[in-house]
Amino acid sequence: MKSSIKLVPLVLMAFAFTQINAQDFSKVSNGSFETIEGKVKGLGYLTGENVPNWETPRDCPPVDIFTSSAKKEEVQVPANAYGTSDTQEGDNYIGMLVYSEREENPRMYIQSKLTKTLIAGKSYCVRMHVSMADLSKYAINNLGMHLSAAKVKLATIEEGVVPQVLKANNAIITEMGLWTPICAEFEATGAEKYITIGNFAKQEDVLSQKVRRPREYTQQQVRGAYYYFDDISVIASNHLDEPCICEEEEKSSNDRLQVVHTLNTSENMDIAPAKIIEHNKVFFTAGRYALDEDHKYKLGKVVYLMQENISIT
Repeated sequence: MKSSIKLVPLVLMAFAFTQINAQDFSKVSNGSFETIEGKVKGLGYLTGENVPNWETPRDCPPVDIFTSSAKKEEVQVPANAYGTSDTQEGDNYIGMLVYSEREENPRMYIQSKLTKTLIAGKSYCVRMHVSMADLSKYAINNLGMHLSAAKVKLATIEEGVVPQVLKANNAIITEMGLWTPICAEFEATGAEKYITIGNFAKQEDVLSQKVRRPREYTQQQVRGAYYYFDDISVIASNHLDEPCICEEEEKSSNDRLQVVHTLNTSENMDIAPAKIIEHNKVFFTAGRYALDEDHKYKLGKVVYLMQENISIT
């Protein structure tokens, strides 16, 4: 009887541990910007004093934070000054201008001190989620995360900063309304204390793509690239249940069908909603039912169009 009683605390401890989410192991505190000091009264609220654990690098402009609790429409969630987007996690996210035509406006950056210095030789999954704003005139590549021993400031960025984590193949991120994960496994040197997020590439090295303004908006587009950011984490790889992979995994040689094909014609052209839905197709690999982020995005667009055009049958 005594031995069985002694086992109860151990069982409870094991159960409690299984309920811990991997995000709880993140070295980034307030990674979804859920904790805010005071009320968000307008754009440019995040400077380094009102969103715990986050600040803008020295000499860089303030960053925008959007929240469902804001009274001003320009900083609300989901609809705000730059478009409409639900959060990836929680009730809040931030927004940053990361590129502008002819460098007319300064880029925005954000950084955070990690809760603990990373351990040398240990692997970490560094991850964030981004979504291009509806009123962004450009889609770009080079959105990345930089881990460093000291704080980054504007002078450091101008001298040259190389982010350790970028989207696979450093591809241009064009998705609106849905969140694109960017992640990579990173082996620490043991000096990393800070994480900084933004576009660190020189203007001439940024690949940009003009984007047509969605028809439901009448406001002028931002003369640059504006993105939302959410759910940022640095988690030791041994705390993850799955590999640190954000892109679709390559199909093994044992799969009966090796190609997953999608057809998406003229996404940004003025085409009737019914035609857009008709041309958005997703094909599953034989024996598989999982969708990658690109397929989820396309299906999300179809759902949105059907909700906005209830006459479509």
